[in-house]
Formats: sequence, structure tokens, C-alpha cells
Amino acid sequence: MLRIMLLSLCGVLAAGAAFGAEPTRLSYEIRKDGAPIGREDVTLDRRGDDMMVEVETHSRTTVLFMDFVFDHKRREEWRGGTLQRLEADTNDDGTVIRQDAVRGDGAWRVVVNGKAEDRPANAFPATLWTAKVAQSPVLFGTIDAAPYQVRVSDKGEDIIQVMGGAVAARHYRMDGDLERDLWYGADGTLLKTTFKRKGFPIEFVRVTR
Repeated sequence: MLRIMLLSLCGVLAAGAAFGAEPTRLSYEIRKDGAPIGREDVTLDRRGDDMMVEVETHSRTTVLFMDFVFDHKRREEWRGGTLQRLEADTNDDGTVIRQDAVRGDGAWRVVVNGKAEDRPANAFPATLWTAKVAQSPVLFGTIDAAPYQVRVSDKGEDIIQVMGGAVAARHYRMDGDLERDLWYGADGTLLKTTFKRKGFPIEFVRVTR
């Protein structure tokens, strides 16, 4: 009986430790033409089979004497490894966008600035911090829920410079309505992405482990 009680107690303590585990934080420097213009922070808070993800992005840049501002906050609710809901607030240089997307039985229901639309059940939000985004040819935007059709090719293993050193990464190339080069670590989280915005080369580069 004592042994059973001890085993039960160990199980409770282990569960409590898992439930109270510190969140994982991923931080990225945003660069334009190699110069820092902002930062993105992603917090992964796991609670058993559930996970809450908080994303916060801020960038400031000047192009031809004009200042551009981008602020984005997003909350993702995951259950059993599947994204169930996404809420996002964005200020894209003065354009304010609010999105709420909920996974249903047969489709995603997305509401953008009060206007409701559906997205296919097999669609995945273009939330790039996770390598799951490379598994779906049907995406929708995390800002305005814009629909995207993409093709993703696996470019194999690379060694890239992030977090102050050389790190092994899996390289994917996304083409179609979204064009991105994406590098992920062995844990499936983003290490680096490159793309063009308004004709300028942009990088998100991981700066913390």
C-alpha cells in the first residue's frame, strides 16, 4: 500500500512539474538589408495537451524619408498539437486589423474587422514559428486572413548562423502566393526566415535559444 501511495504521489508531483513548467521563449531580430529594424517574441506556454502561444512583433523603418510602422500581437490556442483558435491585432502603418479565427468541424470561421468568412478545414494560418506551416499547401494570413495557395519544397539540411553560432537546420522553400525561405531546428521551431517586403530583403533571425 505504501508503495502504491508513493507511486501515486510521484505521479502527482510529475504532473504538477509539467503543468508548472516555464514557458519557452523564442526571440527574433528583424532585419532589412542586414540592418536591425525590429523584434519578434514568441512565447510557448504548454499545459498538458494544451498550449497557448503569444506572438508580439514590432518594427520601425524608413524608406525614402518615409517612416513605416508595424505592430502585431497574436494569441494562438493549441490542443493535442492542433491549432484551434487564433486572435490577432495589427497596426500596419496606420491600418488597424482585428482577426479572430476559430476551427470548426467543417471549416475555419474567420472574422476580420467584423466581417465573417470561411476558410477550408485543411487550411493552416501562416504562423511561421512552427514547421507545421510547411505541411499545408493551403494557408491564410495571420493579419487579415487572406487565402494563400503555396508549394513547399524540402531543401534538406543546412548549417546557418543564428544565436551566436553555427546551427543545423532544415531548409524549406515556399512558393506561390507566399514566397519564403524557412529554416527550422530539430524541435520544429523557426530559426530563420527570409523574404521580400515592398521590394526590400527582410530577415527574421533567432537570437535566443
